[in-house]
Amino acid sequence: MAKKGLNQTSIDKSKSFLKGLTRDTDPSFIQDGMWTYARNAVNNTKEGDLGTLSNEESNALCAKIGLDITVENNPVIIGAIPLFEGKWIIYSAIYDAQNNNVITSEIGLFEEEFCKYRPIVRDTCLNFNKFNLVSGASREKEDCSWQVYWADGLNPDRYINIGDPNKWPSESYSWLGGLDPNTINYYTDGTNNILWPGVAWEEDCVIVDDDGNTVIVVESENDRIPLGCRICKPLNKLSCDDIRLASLVKTPCIDVTVSSQQGTIENGSYAFYLAYTIDQQAVTNFFSPSYIQPIFNEINERGSLELKIDADTEHFDEFVLVVARFTNQNSSLKTIGYFSTNSQNIVIDQIAESLGNADEKAVLQQNPVFETSNQIAEGSRYLLRIGPTSKFDFNYQPLANLIKSKWVSVEYPEDYYIKGGKNAGYLRDEVYCFFIRWVYDTGDKSASYHIPGRPARDYSTPFSGTVNEADTYTDQNSLPGEQFLYETINTGTYTGNGGTPDAIDDFGGKIIAEGDMGFWQSTERYPDNRPDIWNSSYYCWTKSTDAQNDLCGRPIRHHRFPENSVNQDAYHFDERNGQYFIRLMGVSFENIILPKDQDGKDIEGIVGYEILRSSRHGNKTIVAKGMVNNFRDYELQGRSNSDASIGLYANYPFNCIRPIDNSTNPNNENYGFNDPFILSRLPDNQTINPLDTEFVNQTLPQDLVSFHSPDTSFKNPYLSMSELKVYGHLQGIAEQRFIEPNGHPKFKLLANGVVLLGLVGGVLNAMAKTLPKRKQKTDLTANQTVQSVAPGPVSTPSLGIAGFTSADAIVTTGVNAANTAGTLGVTGTDPYQIAYNAGQTALNAGAIGYAYSISSYEKEPSVYELMPPGLAALGSIGPYIFYVLEGAGNTTDLIYALIRSDQYALEQISHGDYTNWVVAPADFPSRFTMADGIYVYDDVQDFPEFQDNGGTSIRYRINNKKRPKLTVLRTESGNGLNIGPRFLYNGGSQLDPDNVSIDTSLMTLGVAADVYSDTGIGGKPTDKGIPFTNTIASNYVGLKFSIRNQYGKLENVQQIIATPCEQKIDFDNLSSTNFGASTPDCIVPLIHNKIAKTPVFFGGDTYINRFTEKNIMPFFRQWLYDQPENTPFNYYIEPNVPYPRYWANSEPWDFAGLYNISNIIDVIADTSFGSGLLPSSYYNLDKFGVNFLRAKNDYFYLANCGIRDFFVESEVLVDFRARGTFDYEEFYSKYRFTDLEFLFNMDPDILTRGNKYIYDYSLSSSRFIFNQYYTQGLLQSKTYDPKVADLCFTSYPNRINYSLPQVQEDTTDGWLTYMPLNRVSFRNDVNSVKNYGKTGIFITFEDAPPMLYEGVDERETYVGVKTTVGDGGLFAATPVNVTAADKKYEYGSSQDRLGIISTPVGLYYVSQQQGKIFSYGQGLTEISQINMKWWFNEFLPYKLLEDFPDFPHVDNPVAGIGCSAGYNNTDNIIYFSKKDYYLKDEYKGQLEYIEGDNFAYTRDTNKITIKLGDPIFFEDASWTLSFDPKTNQWISFHDWHPNLLISSRNKHYTTKEGAIWEHNAGCNNYCNFYDKQFPFEVGIPFTTGQNVVTVRSIEYFLECYKRDSAFCVDQYHVLDYNFDQAIIFNSEQVSGYLNLNIFPKNNVALSQDYPKVNLGNVDILVSKEEQKYRFNQFWDITNDRGEFPVGSGYPPTGPLIPGTTTLLGNYEENQIWNTQANGYIQELNPVNLNYNKSEVERKKFRHYNNFVKLIKDNPQDVNMILKFVNMKSLNSPR
Repeated sequence: MAKKGLNQTSIDKSKSFLKGLTRDTDPSFIQDGMWTYARNAVNNTKEGDLGTLSNEESNALCAKIGLDITVENNPVIIGAIPLFEGKWIIYSAIYDAQNNNVITSEIGLFEEEFCKYRPIVRDTCLNFNKFNLVSGASREKEDCSWQVYWADGLNPDRYINIGDPNKWPSESYSWLGGLDPNTINYYTDGTNNILWPGVAWEEDCVIVDDDGNTVIVVESENDRIPLGCRICKPLNKLSCDDIRLASLVKTPCIDVTVSSQQGTIENGSYAFYLAYTIDQQAVTNFFSPSYIQPIFNEINERGSLELKIDADTEHFDEFVLVVARFTNQNSSLKTIGYFSTNSQNIVIDQIAESLGNADEKAVLQQNPVFETSNQIAEGSRYLLRIGPTSKFDFNYQPLANLIKSKWVSVEYPEDYYIKGGKNAGYLRDEVYCFFIRWVYDTGDKSASYHIPGRPARDYSTPFSGTVNEADTYTDQNSLPGEQFLYETINTGTYTGNGGTPDAIDDFGGKIIAEGDMGFWQSTERYPDNRPDIWNSSYYCWTKSTDAQNDLCGRPIRHHRFPENSVNQDAYHFDERNGQYFIRLMGVSFENIILPKDQDGKDIEGIVGYEILRSSRHGNKTIVAKGMVNNFRDYELQGRSNSDASIGLYANYPFNCIRPIDNSTNPNNENYGFNDPFILSRLPDNQTINPLDTEFVNQTLPQDLVSFHSPDTSFKNPYLSMSELKVYGHLQGIAEQRFIEPNGHPKFKLLANGVVLLGLVGGVLNAMAKTLPKRKQKTDLTANQTVQSVAPGPVSTPSLGIAGFTSADAIVTTGVNAANTAGTLGVTGTDPYQIAYNAGQTALNAGAIGYAYSISSYEKEPSVYELMPPGLAALGSIGPYIFYVLEGAGNTTDLIYALIRSDQYALEQISHGDYTNWVVAPADFPSRFTMADGIYVYDDVQDFPEFQDNGGTSIRYRINNKKRPKLTVLRTESGNGLNIGPRFLYNGGSQLDPDNVSIDTSLMTLGVAADVYSDTGIGGKPTDKGIPFTNTIASNYVGLKFSIRNQYGKLENVQQIIATPCEQKIDFDNLSSTNFGASTPDCIVPLIHNKIAKTPVFFGGDTYINRFTEKNIMPFFRQWLYDQPENTPFNYYIEPNVPYPRYWANSEPWDFAGLYNISNIIDVIADTSFGSGLLPSSYYNLDKFGVNFLRAKNDYFYLANCGIRDFFVESEVLVDFRARGTFDYEEFYSKYRFTDLEFLFNMDPDILTRGNKYIYDYSLSSSRFIFNQYYTQGLLQSKTYDPKVADLCFTSYPNRINYSLPQVQEDTTDGWLTYMPLNRVSFRNDVNSVKNYGKTGIFITFEDAPPMLYEGVDERETYVGVKTTVGDGGLFAATPVNVTAADKKYEYGSSQDRLGIISTPVGLYYVSQQQGKIFSYGQGLTEISQINMKWWFNEFLPYKLLEDFPDFPHVDNPVAGIGCSAGYNNTDNIIYFSKKDYYLKDEYKGQLEYIEGDNFAYTRDTNKITIKLGDPIFFEDASWTLSFDPKTNQWISFHDWHPNLLISSRNKHYTTKEGAIWEHNAGCNNYCNFYDKQFPFEVGIPFTTGQNVVTVRSIEYFLECYKRDSAFCVDQYHVLDYNFDQAIIFNSEQVSGYLNLNIFPKNNVALSQDYPKVNLGNVDILVSKEEQKYRFNQFWDITNDRGEFPVGSGYPPTGPLIPGTTTLLGNYEENQIWNTQANGYIQELNPVNLNYNKSEVERKKFRHYNNFVKLIKDNPQDVNMILKFVNMKSLNSPR
């Protein structure tokens, strides 16, 4: 009692429930309306009752999974995705209750309206488990069906169509289900069994032909479906492979051939790409293209293509086909169209320009296929794949080091390309770089791995015995700067014929040889700090012990193809029995071990591989191959020995070095090395007599050659090569003939015999003039003579002097001549006059007729007879001479008139067919430094000056007038000597004057007549036009660069696909090596599954074709063409190359020249220039006999022309060389045009035009635009670390890939397509993505503040960029920072994707690691600071991680630990729930985590498996807490701790194991959750500030109702319904458990029994008036407050602690409460309680902060509404 006289003031403290739960505020400052504890309480009822606290309605079982399964099972719901109108897709894993293994997986439909669950599909292929939760999104399609997309982070991301809701099974159908394959998935109405519509069930299909007959049953992917109607029936099994977002694919193969039918495709190169599509939307990458197919037709736009396609009919119904075309040096990509995967053959006759353009990046870029994602979410019409995971980035390089390469020689008929062949091979002696990459079953590909060239080994050299290929070595072929054997010698070897000679394709290709590549290494090196990547011996699972397979820090090795000389079957062409073949170089590989992980296990999902090669663009060591011919020299006029150039002209018609010795013919001389068609001037301005048969010795410089190759003809590469290498020589047969040149006139050439006849005629004329005259008579007498006769008519040129003694004959002949001339009617009586007139008329008419003067004479004395004899003799000498000369001239004229015109000019035409390959002798130099090179055109051009070995300057002047363009090269030997490729002789040394040239093609007709006197082709070659043959030969060489670091660093190599399709692995025929069980040095049992040998691959850049070119040698600058006969022309003064030995001057020889003084002087001075005193000085002809009056069967030569026709390796597909528009642009083609006379037409406008090279480089694979400028493979990153990569697949937790946008009306499914650029990567791992606002996206991160993206990327047209490659537009805008805090604080980070929810009232989420909860509305708000901050700091972080920090199943409240959030849309309440466990103190350090949810507890020596949550070892640390956004206050803790929360439009649901529970399900059951009863508790603080009070009583206003279960509106007020218990406490005192009993009505005696002290509680009475409850029977039962030492007695006595007033001893230190690990469930500490205190020890509650906790253990069906709580107290005077 209070002391008398002191003022004791009564204080009433009343508490309402208007503000919220607080755990942070110091009790002294708690505001009215707050409460400090609430358990299973809500702040409203069905009718509202705001401002009160009431018990929470129970949840009720709504649906349960797996009830139809007879096996005892434990289903677990692992995900829920909303559809529409309260319909949800539920994902479940069903476990065997006995062994806890997954039995099956299930997807079902939950309809909240009926609280009904129906299975849709049950199938083990879904592979669900509780450790991988499902997230996803759904949408309605244009056909009103619904499609759901999901990810679980374990299985491939998938989608499922669940059909049109109007077609779902009706109520009359029930689920058969179970696990029986005959019933599972079926619904039945008792009669019919049906499957859920829309689902991708496996199908049983048949094909029905046009007649209704069943053709084939489709049983497997390998069955190709024929044409017909496909009829399919669904099977009772889900086709899991068909519902993958990253579809399983069978990589297609496209084989392109040229169609025999005509189309409209233009000339060029074509390759085809294919991607699988769904609803015409690409859902895969475009696969590797077909081999490039060239098309060429003489008439352009006549091409057609046929495609054979092996597509994936198992997983896809359609594909899109794109053509890459390269025509006329322009590239484009056109979408051909969409085709059924059953289309095996497609004919393409045209490629219309109206076709849509395909985007290069979309077609060419290979994007990783992300099979799985951490999450899937919808974001503003896009499907977002969050944290995608691609394939395991395995370390294959150690195994790639073990791959062996082989060169393969494949033989085809020479018309291979003409008939449509497309394979491009590899260039012999060239170095290539190869890679391998692997193909997954999803169509995506691994990184590329370098296939090293083979290691060095010993090699037998021609000069120094056996030397290692990488050792120092030089010989006569070594060039300056070379040190090692492999630099000098190509060490490729022949190992066999390659096995079967069977054709490898439809073109008759046969493998005829194979062998090892030559050794070659770069000056670049493999990385020297990564033995874990580049050394094969680093890993035991490679089983490599050869140090040469360890490449770390060593020179990079590539593959060198062999030379022709390696084996005769490796020659680049061959001739057999008149048939010609080309040999393409292909490549194959051996010992390809399948990829392994770091543990030596095969990588899963690998189904194929590709080989890639290096592009030689910018890395060619061989620029061109072709033949070389030599030059011949001649002396230039006006030169001195010291300062003039040396004249040169290119050899012709082929490459004869020393013409055939024809000295057996006395009329011809031994030519030696001299050109039989050319005379050379003597030195020092001396000249040679044109009639002289002596020759000046001609030389052929060995260091200067002309080079003939397509690669320097169709284009002009810069001639800066460093080497000319001779590989051997080409040899063949030239078919030659001499023909009369077309258009060249005939003329007359008199022989020297005319001089004699002329002199006889002159003497007779003089005699006639000086003898007595005779008188002429007009009558005909017997002594008549023919006095003069003109040449006969053209029609009878043989008529001459002999003839006409009859007058009639004279008349007749004259008249006939006139008639012949076209003049009729010549008449008269005098026959002589008639004859004269007729002849004259004919002459005047332009014809040649007869003119006769026939007379008889009488003698008449001459003038000399009348003179004195002496004087007469003296005067007659001069006139006599005059008359002699006059007569001689007339006689010559008469002879000239009477002889016929002849064709004296000849042209030689030849076709040289090089049919054989001859290997160069090993001891001859074959490699030369290329010192210089120029192109020489139709001109005389100086070659750059140089110095010979003696230091003398050499200047060559090349005469190439009227000749085709030349590529001219100068060479030096390795030691600097001015030499070049050897001259081709039949034996003997290079300098032997008696050498016989292999090439014998340089011969005149005279020589040919001598050599071939008894033979010819169809006749003797002395007959013009009759062919004869000669051997021809030329060296075959390559122009090379020395690139010692060819291709440079591996990462810089441009990679080109070399395989025609992705090569499928034949797993049934793999070669396997089993290395047995684990060994101490290798802890894995090891099997090498490997591809023993690949097929031969091409995909190179080199073709082998016939290359033809005209070699034209006109001997004169000008010549007569299309001129009349006997046109005067002096060929002597028109030499093209000084000087043609044979020539002619068609000007008539005049007898007067013999006495013309100037002529005589010219002859003496040798300045007559094609004329002279005698007729023979007007020509020098190749003589065939003795001529008297005229030159007969003698010739001079206008030109000597030949066709070089040889097989050559080139980037130019020469078979597709185009002819030009004009005749002079024609070229020789064995298959198209072989008319030599046409090609060598002597029309100067044709002959002098040379060669016309027209070629569309679009036909060459090396120029194919997508091979030149795009790399088709990439190496692993430089930062790749196999140890890191081995920990996981290639995961991108910081990335979001997003689909194309989707609207319902679209027939294409944009959510299945993920374009390359449609992704965004962040610095931090993404936790979750939520829609915010109309188009915003709110992103949280695990360890960074959130970001908000506003706006959205609008969709463009289907053909636009954004639907082909994407553009990152969804995340293109700058994100909004939602917090101003520095990043280091990671403020606002989130680690639980289920702990974020976007609600109508804002976005809320959990930041577990930081112990915070946020909302985002107008800004980021930390709602955990609202009176709960420190509680969350302590109890939001996971307790389990304190003992098991590596526990993996975080963010998984189903099977592990995690936080989640839900929203009650009816009451606008947000729930935050944490699933967590706390390892009990007594077991700390004794458990270890194993896997899944299993832990190991070691007891004694036994390990016991413990499940997470086992109550013996773990304490449940889970909680659920509610927040009211209306008041922005926390409300209560809740005892329902769900696996998942499902927030719906009107209700909210939770899942527990395999059941769905509806919360607030009714109004007549409370605080029962998951069929377990929980209490309703409320804790109320009473604070009096600084005033200490004693508590007198507690009052509270409570209304309790039972509500109508139908509508929860009508209610019954339950009287006397009350809390079960109460606890009064403060920081020092506690009442213990007070059992509340209503004061007995009308039974006072009974009330006297109270309070009753029990063992663990106290029964007290509660009075009730109206709705006010009141009790006051409580006191402090604290056992020992610790005021005095234990056992000190009362009053306490004993020693003190030194220096203090405190008694020495042990003090009790007991807390009032024991709080569980969840932080909210509290129990009184029994150690602290003493219910048995005597009454004198019962103290009142005295404090300034007192608390009351009201408890209802089992509210049952009564709704308790607590409105106010009052505490009545008195001020304590103490």
